[in-house]
Amino acid sequence: MLFEFNLKRTGAGEGGTLTWDSSAGTVAGELADEMESYLCSAEEKGYMTGHPYPTHYDMKDPRHDPDELREVFAPLIKPSPSAVTEDGLHRLF
Repeated sequence: MLFEFNLKRTGAGEGGTLTWDSSAGTVAGELADEMESYLCSAEEKGYMTGHPYPTHYDMKDPRHDPDELREVFAPLIKPSPSAVTEDGLHRLF
């Protein structure tokens, strides 16, 4: 299933678009290259450090698991209101 987000950074810098294909486990859009690097790091290490710091979250399949994907992206970006979908995907972030 494809999910499209218009994302804003929590810190400095421009936001952008991100499309997540939960079936294929891929990301596309303006932020795809940066998000791909975070996904690769989480997969390589097998964990992601997130809020509340320094909490470690185990990563088994962040490309397909929405809870793991949330932990990879949450410290970096926040969704715009348009990211909230009727199936509740606002919980991803």
